[in-house]
Amino acid sequence: MCMRILQIIPDLAIGGAERLVVQLTVEQQIQGHEVHLATLYGPRDNHNQTYLQDHKVPITHLEKNIGLDLRLIVKLQTLITNLRPDVIHTHQYSTKYVLPEVLRAQRAMLHTVHSLPEKELTRRDRVIQRLAYRRGVIPVAVADEVARGMQRLYNVRAPVIPNGVNVDRLHAGGVTRAETRRREGWAHDHVVVLSVARLSAPKDHSTLLRAFALAQASQPTLRLSLAGDGILRPELEALAAELGIQQWVQFLGVRSDIEQLLGGADASVLSSDYEGSPLSVMEAMAAGRAVVASNVGGVAELICHNVNGLLFEAGNVSMLAGQLERLTHAEERQRLGTAAHQTARAKFSISAMARAYLELCGQTHKQGYSA
Repeated sequence: MCMRILQIIPDLAIGGAERLVVQLTVEQQIQGHEVHLATLYGPRDNHNQTYLQDHKVPITHLEKNIGLDLRLIVKLQTLITNLRPDVIHTHQYSTKYVLPEVLRAQRAMLHTVHSLPEKELTRRDRVIQRLAYRRGVIPVAVADEVARGMQRLYNVRAPVIPNGVNVDRLHAGGVTRAETRRREGWAHDHVVVLSVARLSAPKDHSTLLRAFALAQASQPTLRLSLAGDGILRPELEALAAELGIQQWVQFLGVRSDIEQLLGGADASVLSSDYEGSPLSVMEAMAAGRAVVASNVGGVAELICHNVNGLLFEAGNVSMLAGQLERLTHAEERQRLGTAAHQTARAKFSISAMARAYLELCGQTHKQGYSA
């Protein structure tokens, strides 16, 4: 059955949830469904926008004003009336802007929780989200830990649909390792650890920089490259200078060539205070890279410590430094990276993720909803 699906997300900024929604939208279209994506804000000049346009996905940008913009309720209702979707799929805080549809409860609706539910929404938005679940909106969690949080916070049972990535494309790397390392200025004997994360407080780059400073003091071949940008960049650059490691740390800014960067890097790190099921960890594992990540949220559902990656206690500088030092051993990186790729190939299929959402959409649509 071909379905008409409306995906709604606040923005197409560079982030894991945004990248996941973009990939899901395209994959659902590839699998033969009519998918339209709406963003609350305006268009973005980045690879998320370009990827959707390259695949000819119809996009509506609603040009939201800062703060609560009640005009968006009317704009979205007009869009829904014109599109007549079989399924509405909301993400992050967009549910409140389709409140009329929630109250009517005449259309199949899903909402994916991409992070720990206690962290995803403001207290006011949680009230609306709780109402949405009571009115029949189907919650979806990206990890078991997220589902447990949904049970605690909203007293709802959410089916778990794990995130997916394009394992084959990530493992191929786009260009050769040597080409990427030449381009980025990474010497052949450098052990390059790549972090792909927005430069924001929840990602806790300060712990990462302090841990790297400790590890690099005893392992001089270590290098750290940070792909991502954000309001904390000046503060983090100053910290790197204060720690005396600025010559060994690269701030790469926003990059659209993550596959190539992973192909050239030796390992990956994520130092977040909290996560749902981080795409950056899954992408690094798919690329066959050894990963060090904080043991938060659903990360332990991806990484089995010392089997296909390494875990550390969030905020623990010395523990992270020790794990970074382990990555300087080529045999250890190879062992962990090989196991990581095997895990990704077995569990992280983007097509399987899209099919799971479509199956849930189909089941929900058949339960008496009408477009």
